Amino acid sequence: MDQPHNHHMDQPHNHHVVPFINVTTHPYIINTTLPTNQTTLNNSLSEEFKTLPLYIAARYINLYYLWVIFAFGFPGNIFSFITILRMKPLTSPTGYVAAVAFVDNACLLFKVLFHSVTKFDVPVGDAGCGIITFLGSFSSHFANWLLVAMTVERCLAICMPLRVGSICTK
Repeated sequence: MDQPHNHHMDQPHNHHVVPFINVTTHPYIINTTLPTNQTTLNNSLSEEFKTLPLYIAARYINLYYLWVIFAFGFPGNIFSFITILRMKPLTSPTGYVAAVAFVDNACLLFKVLFHSVTKFDVPVGDAGCGIITFLGSFSSHFANWLLVAMTVERCLAICMPLRVGSICTK
């Protein structure tokens, strides 16, 4: 007589089960919504989750990445900006690079300001929060559009070297 086939024995066993986290109550995840009927994570699973290597690595990256970028990026952009402004003559490509360095520093300042305000729960009100968020987003988008403009101008200078002077002005 045939024995019934046990289907779950054919599948590999997963010994590394990641616990479920309800992001509506987790202290490190903010402004995320899920249906309210999901179960919450108890303290023992939360402590077990905090010992996972991926969680530990993500936490350290989140704590320090912005400060590392700021430590290298801010002075580097200042030196680039000063060096480029001292170059004579100031051409269009060097002007774009100087503008990108300046706007990148503004972006870094707004990101650090936003990070500090949210980390230390500084009360800035709705208007202050909106202004900081707008300026951070605007500066990062503006830096990208400066790169697009520089790329278009360089492309025109290579593809149409005789007409670029009439198309692009200084």
